[in-house]
Amino acid sequence: MQTASFWIQAQPFRPVGACGFDNVLRGEPAQLIATVHDEAVLLVLDDLAALERIGAVAQKEMIAAFLEVFPDAPTLGLVDPAVGPTWGDLVPLQQWLAKR
Repeated sequence: MQTASFWIQAQPFRPVGACGFDNVLRGEPAQLIATVHDEAVLLVLDDLAALERIGAVAQKEMIAAFLEVFPDAPTLGLVDPAVGPTWGDLVPLQQWLAKR
């Protein structure tokens, strides 16, 4: 299994767990295992398609939650998905996917 961490580069606006992960991860090979300030840590099977899909869904959900509070705020670069076997080994998701 790979650990994928998705974070928001902004002040916390509401608990990350409230972003809708429960619904969007249902049936996916992923589990929300921790929230740290404005980050969500997901445990995801080491499956290329699943990591890409779950990374995109998590990014979309976190941006949507941010826009509920700040509807006119810019979102470019707001959520930066990363993946790695441990927290210390995280690399940007797109960089990790390119190496596969």
